[in-house]
Amino acid sequence: MKDIIRAQLRQARRTTMLYIIFFLLAGSCAVGLLNATVDGASASAVTAGDGKLIAAFSLMFLGTAASWICGADLEDKTVNHEMTSGRLRRDVYLGRVIPAMAVAVTGTMVLMFMVFGITTALVGWGHEIPLSNALLRFALMVFPLLRLGAFSSAVTFVTKNRVTGFMVCLYAAMFSLPADTLPFEWLRDLLGNYLLLSPLTFGKLCTFDSWYVYGCADLKMHYIYYPELSGSLIAGIVIVSLIMTAVYLLLGYHFFHTDDLK
Repeated sequence: MKDIIRAQLRQARRTTMLYIIFFLLAGSCAVGLLNATVDGASASAVTAGDGKLIAAFSLMFLGTAASWICGADLEDKTVNHEMTSGRLRRDVYLGRVIPAMAVAVTGTMVLMFMVFGITTALVGWGHEIPLSNALLRFALMVFPLLRLGAFSSAVTFVTKNRVTGFMVCLYAAMFSLPADTLPFEWLRDLLGNYLLLSPLTFGKLCTFDSWYVYGCADLKMHYIYYPELSGSLIAGIVIVSLIMTAVYLLLGYHFFHTDDLK
């Protein structure tokens, strides 16, 4: 299995498309954030106000990397040749899922960190939200990203098609909005608070509760953000994400183990 993992990582490093998508997304996100600072807004204000949009765009790299690494050898029948040469299905499956999730999650985190880091270096962090709280939310994003990466990988193995694995994360990007914007209260509670659906969890980490006041002196609207996360929410995000990551990987392996791969 180790040689399969090394081969997939080597192939990923040589895949030009991944680099093109990474830098296109990074450039677009950086330009968007910098445009938001032209009126003097700090990096923390832009992060609190528009951070969820940048994070949603970053999910496109997650879907591209996970589906490409898992699906390329399924589509050209390389997986079939490996198994006819005596490879165990477990090794073939994990040899692709592990590097797919590693590259997808690491690349997505680096993309977001690079974009926000560049903005902070150019305009300064500011005081709207504490940097420590932003870093905590950033670290917690690893868990819903793992969950989404596992789901995208499993869907790619089930369908044997890279496009479907990518579409999973494209859907997640469009759905990564605050649960409070969903139409029915019971749906908001079910998906956002109890099931901790991964796109909504990701969106919740990128969204800050806020209110605004008008300044009498400058006649401008000033936003005040509440950045704290409850301990129960943090524990729920970690536990549910890890459990569902394992469930998705097991379901994907179960299907791959019983599939005739015709």
